[in-house]
Amino acid sequence: SKPHTPKSPQNVPATPSPLENIVITDEARIAAMIKLKTNFERRFEKVLIPCFTAAGECTHDKMLDYKLSDTVYLQVHLPAVKPELVLLSQNGSSIVDFGNVCIGQTRKLELTLKSISENPVSLTTSAFPHDGTFQKVNATRDLEPLGLHQMILEFTPRAKAKYYEVVEVRTQRSTLHLHLHGSGVEPSLIVSPDSGTLDLGHVMVGEILHGTFTLKNSSEIELQYGISLLSEKSDVVQAFTSPSQIGNCNKTGILPFQCTPHTGSIAAGHTQEITVKFNPDHADTYKDVLIVNLLNQPQETRIEVTGRSWTGSMFVLQGRDPTPSVTLHSLVPKIEDPAAEPEAEEFKGAFWVVFICSLSAPKQTFTESVSIGNCRGAGFKPEVANSKDKAAKPTGDFAFDPLKGDYGPLVKALVINPQKGSVESCASTPVIFQFTPPKEMAEVGSRIQFNTMLTLKGETVEQYRVNFVAEIVK
Repeated sequence: SKPHTPKSPQNVPATPSPLENIVITDEARIAAMIKLKTNFERRFEKVLIPCFTAAGECTHDKMLDYKLSDTVYLQVHLPAVKPELVLLSQNGSSIVDFGNVCIGQTRKLELTLKSISENPVSLTTSAFPHDGTFQKVNATRDLEPLGLHQMILEFTPRAKAKYYEVVEVRTQRSTLHLHLHGSGVEPSLIVSPDSGTLDLGHVMVGEILHGTFTLKNSSEIELQYGISLLSEKSDVVQAFTSPSQIGNCNKTGILPFQCTPHTGSIAAGHTQEITVKFNPDHADTYKDVLIVNLLNQPQETRIEVTGRSWTGSMFVLQGRDPTPSVTLHSLVPKIEDPAAEPEAEEFKGAFWVVFICSLSAPKQTFTESVSIGNCRGAGFKPEVANSKDKAAKPTGDFAFDPLKGDYGPLVKALVINPQKGSVESCASTPVIFQFTPPKEMAEVGSRIQFNTMLTLKGETVEQYRVNFVAEIVK
């Protein structure tokens, strides 16, 4: 048989130490610390320190020659006594770290102090910084034997900096040093859209339209925010210092714009989406200002929010052509057109298209435009907000009546493109008006007036009178 070969030490599996499997919890560590300090016995120790002496002038880079016979021995007596106070929180560590705190905000920490003395203990503390960066909220009190005391500290940074302070908690026979750390961080909140405006668009009366904007926390700490409306400020005078920023209100008294969530916190590097609900109760133009504030911060971000409501799904928006020689507006003086015949049927309203015709212009054709939109399907009824059945999104139709033959040469002078058409849901289409003044009517200072009818077919059928005015200038 072959002789037995013993295993080499390298091949012998290592026996795990029993200490490696021991899990020490924070409670066990604190209990062990208290046990050691409570059973600590007083002792008196001596330390002998040799001090070498030499003659001459000592400099930083020069060492003097010395003799061992000239050595002086300094004996230091070190009495070691049992402490009267221990720190239970912070895992027994005297380093109190507040971490990163936003400038102007306050973070509180609660420390638990325990007396391990068999006699009453009187507590005092050293002075805290005069600028109020670190403060003690509650008063210290005397401790009964083996009693507890909750000390509340707070940190309020005043600038972007790192702070450090040592505070002493004193008893009659011992001193506990607390090393306070904290960093002031400047808050940074990015609001999108960065244009400062949020147009929710068009919706029918009685429907709800939603829009969103985002808040991104680009700082190193969590930020707490709050959103309010300029129109709901308690100070009415302050609310109307800029009246152009606040539009019409609902007749019911309910705010047409609402934000959710209007308060909350955003973790570092995260984004919060804010939903703006637009719920008008009558046809009008609405606008307000959303004010975004950070907790205890003087800075604020303002977002102008606008929305428009209509009684029907089809609407007309008056635009402005970029051509300098053209001006379009709806607020023009009332002009009586003697050639216009009164309409027998009722119509929804009227708007004006004004041409400023310069005879010196190289092109004798002048252009204006309007937009016809369809807001069907943009919003939803409150009663079907949670319904899975979505409302249909039909298209809307529009048609301009041709000019009456009574206008003579003006019939061919005006071209509408397109004369009629359809508009998809939640969309709009431009309508171009091209006007070429007839030679027999193109006299400087004259005013040419004529009109036609526009029919809109959507949720309802509505008619508008389109009044055209052409001013002939040099």
